[in-house]
Amino acid sequence: MPCSDVTEYCQVDLDNEGRVVALSLRKNTCGAPVGNALLLSYVKERAADEVLGATLRTFIPQVHQARHLDQFLLGKQLYALQSAIAVYLGSASGGKDDPFVVERIEHGPDRTHIAGLLRVDLATEQIRACGNCGCASRAAK
Repeated sequence: MPCSDVTEYCQVDLDNEGRVVALSLRKNTCGAPVGNALLLSYVKERAADEVLGATLRTFIPQVHQARHLDQFLLGKQLYALQSAIAVYLGSASGGKDDPFVVERIEHGPDRTHIAGLLRVDLATEQIRACGNCGCASRAAK
């Protein structure tokens, strides 16, 4: 698959209390990590329903002071996490036309594992571009 395929593979683990304990977001084509789970330290042990209705500023009040690339990656990771949780909680179907297409949900003795594909192309309104591609400077002209 070409690198122009922006689909990403998302995995989320929730503990038995429904709190976030793990998050992984990787490019589906090559397996490269997307932001090395920057968001996890801010959302770890937060309840799934709390994460679902949050913004980045909920977890990182000073996010506007972060580098633009980090803001972009954090936004992308929050979008992925919320999309996966929405499927898990039943507020999204996880079908082929949804942002998060569920691959599997596994319940174990200690945690629930949610995995699927994230269609980032559907998230253009929710995830602001970082500006590193030069598009922002061309748009300003």
